Amino acid sequence: MPLIQIKEGLDIHYQLLNPKGEETITIIHGMFGNLSQFYLSIGPELAKQYTVLVFDLKSHGKSSKYPTGYGEDELAKDMVLLWDALQIEKSHILGFSFGAILALKTGINYPNRVGEIIAMELPPLPKDPIKGQGTYSWNEFIYFVHTLPAHIRENFLSSKRRLHKMFTMYEYILNETTFVPDTNARVPLAEADLAKLTEKCLFLFGNTSVCIPELERIQDWIKNHYVYIFEGKHDFFINQSLQVAQLIQQFLSTTDFDTSGSIAIIRNEQ
Repeated sequence: MPLIQIKEGLDIHYQLLNPKGEETITIIHGMFGNLSQFYLSIGPELAKQYTVLVFDLKSHGKSSKYPTGYGEDELAKDMVLLWDALQIEKSHILGFSFGAILALKTGINYPNRVGEIIAMELPPLPKDPIKGQGTYSWNEFIYFVHTLPAHIRENFLSSKRRLHKMFTMYEYILNETTFVPDTNARVPLAEADLAKLTEKCLFLFGNTSVCIPELERIQDWIKNHYVYIFEGKHDFFINQSLQVAQLIQQFLSTTDFDTSGSIAIIRNEQ
């Protein structure tokens, strides 16, 4: 898969599926994830209709290590720089977990560059500030791995090489970048933020997800947007990738999408 420089010292690892599609959808993975989360699941199904751009955030996957700029505004700017480098004028965005925050922030800051937004598993802010730089160890990393969704946890624990590679990324981001202070400086999404979005948004959650409290906090502000709840946890899309992709395709391709301002529940048919 190719790398492209978006600014001095920062090469982004990316992949384009169906490069000749008439419209583009960009997928942003979650923190400590990588593009394979969607390259192997929802991406191929969406690529039947759209050009799909998947990429690794800086210091993730095969993208360059980079010491600064982990605030939402800086990461949203990286998103636009990537589009500039790839000559993408406008794109829909699908963001998962931390990527959902970045999708919304990019839509707020760069409305002329962003089409419709799918925010999947929008997470709440951590209740307490995360620890300072230089304090993260192997034991804390192993504890962190055991808090991950089952499919990710089992994937890492099944291979020592993969586990150590993940630790190298985790250790670098938490100990040697501005990720910790940038994260601690974040503020919750506000009603005024959603009001700045010029295109409609689709919010997706698992009904037993740790992110449900964030939905409960913001749901009264979602006036012109849409919420669907799937059966499952934070990683509900893994076992329901076809169903999720078809819903997203319907959302992007129709002007009379159902349940404006309300919540629809989708049962797992598998």
